[in-house]
Amino acid sequence: MNENFDSEKLRSLEERLAKPAKATLQQSFPSWEEISKKQMKYEDVPPPSAKPKVISFPYRIPVAVGAAVLAAASLFFVFLPAQKEMPSGEEVAGKKGNLPAPIYDILKGTVLAVQGNNFVLPVGGTDKKPLQKGQSIAEGDQILTASNGSVDIDFENKTWIRIAGGSEIEIGEIKKSNSSSRQILKVAKGKLLAMIGKLKKDSLFQIASGDVETTVRGTTFSVSYDGSQSIVAVKEGEVEVKRMETAAETSIINADHQLTVPQTKIEGNPQILPLEKKTFKELESMQIQITRNLENLLYQEFSRLELVRLENGKELRGVILGQTDSHIQLQTAEEGIIEIPISEVLETEKIR
Repeated sequence: MNENFDSEKLRSLEERLAKPAKATLQQSFPSWEEISKKQMKYEDVPPPSAKPKVISFPYRIPVAVGAAVLAAASLFFVFLPAQKEMPSGEEVAGKKGNLPAPIYDILKGTVLAVQGNNFVLPVGGTDKKPLQKGQSIAEGDQILTASNGSVDIDFENKTWIRIAGGSEIEIGEIKKSNSSSRQILKVAKGKLLAMIGKLKKDSLFQIASGDVETTVRGTTFSVSYDGSQSIVAVKEGEVEVKRMETAAETSIINADHQLTVPQTKIEGNPQILPLEKKTFKELESMQIQITRNLENLLYQEFSRLELVRLENGKELRGVILGQTDSHIQLQTAEEGIIEIPISEVLETEKIR
């Protein structure tokens, strides 16, 4: 029953679809023959004109010649001055070889320790002021120590000086750049002891006493001057000593030796002699005391101080900052932070 009903309904639908709708029967459509005879129309395309729109130049030759003349003239005026101002190969090479001068900043110097009544006469000033521990030192300052006094100064580039009693020292230059430093000190009278760490390349540490200049790279030494002669004594390293007016009279003083240079020029070069025991002990005492003062600063910062004893018998004092599988990192008073191979360490010990 359902199958017959479905088939009859389907047949009825097919018959209805086969007949066109009344709306379609009411429309009239052109035949194919009529459509093929009609022309296509495009409203957006303009009709072709009788004459093409072409721009013409009736005077081609004069215009071309004028353009060529103008182009040549412009090239002449552009390149002719450049050829006259162009530098030679030597000039270019010279300019490339001239590196810019380093830009200097103030090298910080701080009073590390004082003993007795000592004073500083600031640059441009007329009144001397008491010198105190922790005070900053500036270029042009004159430092005056009592006969029983002394002043230790700590510079940030790992250089230290001690101004002995009864001395007058002028801070000539204290400058630094990213790659070097300059320190020029002048001994008007008395004695200056110095302990110099490893300076950067092209750095200068120089002491003037009378007409004598003492230049160092890294050493422990002293310069004394009494107005009639300069005595340069070296405990470690070496220094170069020369007169200011001539570089011909230059002497190199090695460790454990000293040189006396009279203010009045004499025939021949001054003789280099072994270092006197008194001067040796004075320099050694300065080294020990400055190192202890620097260690006190480390202790104040880290609240501890340690000793690292090496296999070769050498002992290093400072603060152990850390350790890797192969090295110990130790901050020392004199050298700053150093790396020590663990294979070279015999033992470590806390001393404070």
